[in-house]
Amino acid sequence: MLKISRPKSIAAIMSRNILYQEKEFVRNPYASSKWRDTPNKMLASLFLSCINKSSVFTSVLPSYSRGKADLLLESTLLDFYHHVNSDGSSEGRVRIRFYLIESKSRKVVATNEFDSKIDSKTLDVNGGVMAINDASKSVALSLTRWLSSLDD
Repeated sequence: MLKISRPKSIAAIMSRNILYQEKEFVRNPYASSKWRDTPNKMLASLFLSCINKSSVFTSVLPSYSRGKADLLLESTLLDFYHHVNSDGSSEGRVRIRFYLIESKSRKVVATNEFDSKIDSKTLDVNGGVMAINDASKSVALSLTRWLSSLDD
């Protein structure tokens, strides 16, 4: 049984602002566009759904469950933004580090980091959102494959 905790991140990412980056280390929010929920909550839900569908674990619990699980999946969301390049191209980027922890001993069993960059079809917020969503799905699939490989 696996329990998935909500990803942790810096405050800027934990907000509902959709971020873009044009210059290194400078991320700004789009003025009139927001996520429907925080990226942390949306990703936790996506990971729960993907891992559940994979049947790697007998059951997968959300962080708010009172159920006790053998393993805990913690994560740190490092990047979640629309990157606009100087050449006129752009991509959605999602980078996250995962920690699989044995609940009883609190020992870290395994760690892995996934970084997905998906080209955006347009330079606007809509293109950025679609690319970030696709990058999120790519990370979720990589996470599921990684967890499956640990079962071997």
